[in-house]
Amino acid sequence: MIAHTLQEFTELLQSLLPPGVAWTRRSDANLTKLLEAFATELVLLDQLLASLEDEGDPRTTQALLTEWETMLGLPDDCSDDLASSGERRNYVFVKYKNNPGGASIAYFLQLANDLGYPDIVILETAAHEWTVYGTEYNEHWFACGSGRMGDRLCQRGDDFLYCLFNMLQPAHTRVEFESHP
Repeated sequence: MIAHTLQEFTELLQSLLPPGVAWTRRSDANLTKLLEAFATELVLLDQLLASLEDEGDPRTTQALLTEWETMLGLPDDCSDDLASSGERRNYVFVKYKNNPGGASIAYFLQLANDLGYPDIVILETAAHEWTVYGTEYNEHWFACGSGRMGDRLCQRGDDFLYCLFNMLQPAHTRVEFESHP
């Protein structure tokens, strides 16, 4: 979409005026100043319309991020800790793209890839049990004197991915996270 300038909108509004001496088009005339005030609002509207293309895509949305989250039922148990708008946008995109979901290893590999984890490996390790291998899943256990009140007893390298996989896994399965295959 082509953005228009204040001058272009002012000239457009002037072109809509009827001919005659009363409808002057001089740049210092009060009528021109009034039309410039209207044109200022048209420039803002034009900019807003140009941004709607970005707002229609969850990867680039700014103003409508909250509406995207509401539409997808967010926040959920896994997204409570997402602080930045970039993290929130990424999760909205993943939820939107992967809705309604899946139950295959390929689905979870694609989900991890979309979240920025292209190097994980998922193997079925037993009947109804699968293991996610990757380097991001080191566990850090709480030790006396090492934290503050309210700190988690165990912090994994990426609790978000862990939470998401556990939330989306088929009910009859069990998922484990390991550091190395």
